[in-house]
Amino acid sequence: MSRKFTYRHIAVALSAFVVASLAAAQSSPQQPAQERKKRLLVSRVVSDLAAEAQSSWDRDRNWPRTQPDAAAALTQYEVLESDVLASLGKPLHRNAAMDGYLKWQLLSFDPDFTTINEGTARRIIEAMPNVIRQVAPPPPPSEDDLRGGPTMMVGSQTAYVIGQRAVPGTRLFRPVLGVVRAGAFIDAQGYVSVNPHQKKFSAISAVEQLHIEQDTIAVANNPALAYRDRIIDALPREGGFKFLAMLKDVHARLKAGDPSTAAAIAGLMEESRTLSKDLALSRATYRQIQAATQLLQRERTKILKEMTVTDDGDHDLTVIEMFFPRNIWDILNKRVDDQGQFVPR
Repeated sequence: MSRKFTYRHIAVALSAFVVASLAAAQSSPQQPAQERKKRLLVSRVVSDLAAEAQSSWDRDRNWPRTQPDAAAALTQYEVLESDVLASLGKPLHRNAAMDGYLKWQLLSFDPDFTTINEGTARRIIEAMPNVIRQVAPPPPPSEDDLRGGPTMMVGSQTAYVIGQRAVPGTRLFRPVLGVVRAGAFIDAQGYVSVNPHQKKFSAISAVEQLHIEQDTIAVANNPALAYRDRIIDALPREGGFKFLAMLKDVHARLKAGDPSTAAAIAGLMEESRTLSKDLALSRATYRQIQAATQLLQRERTKILKEMTVTDDGDHDLTVIEMFFPRNIWDILNKRVDDQGQFVPR
């Protein structure tokens, strides 16, 4: 009897629960299904970012965003991670500065680099944006420069930056070198003319233009260098991807004469300690590492660091030659060679 009494009460309770649930469902308003986000192509994001950046650069010679935050305003859209990674593996703009800015902004979508395959990793490394070169020192004047047609100049000349030349297909810049001539001019009749005030004014203007150009190049390079730092930090160490990216990064900074080169070399040498016995390193990636290591030893870059004006209006130039120190390179090369015995044939 007790067993039947229990079952009957359980059945009644369940029936009451079902009835109450149905009544509640009928009385409560129907909840709308969650809308699926509209997909947004990365190419559209890149196009909008490029237009915004170009407008800002034309107006202020500066970038519109100080952090990679483009994704924050696009949360209502779906941007596929695979599309972002694919975009990072190819050039997005023919101008290196703009290419760096666009890729830097795409990092705001927070793609996962830890699970990418070897092909994707190598494409991203190869497509890292170039670094704009620092101002180069002037070449020695040729005989034609000194003759100058019907007048002849006896003196010296100094190259300096006078503006920006448009890069084909863009409205960005490339430095244009001008010449300051200082000395005595002899015209066709043999009269000698020297204008020391004009000579000093031109020399001071050249120094000012050099400083402006150095500042402009630093601003233009900031996003590309920040992107390179983020990519190197995000790439997996296993398989040699991080190390390969650091090799190519040091070469790009060295070739451009960028002030950050010394710190990049120090980071590379520290990372080279972890290269030993990387069993995941493929033969193809190891060959790239070998080639990139050899390039470092051959690269030498001269930059015009400073230009001052003497009392008589002449220039004193400070020229720096940048290269990878041979004793440090020997250590790096040995570590790369030692890793070769652990690479599958």
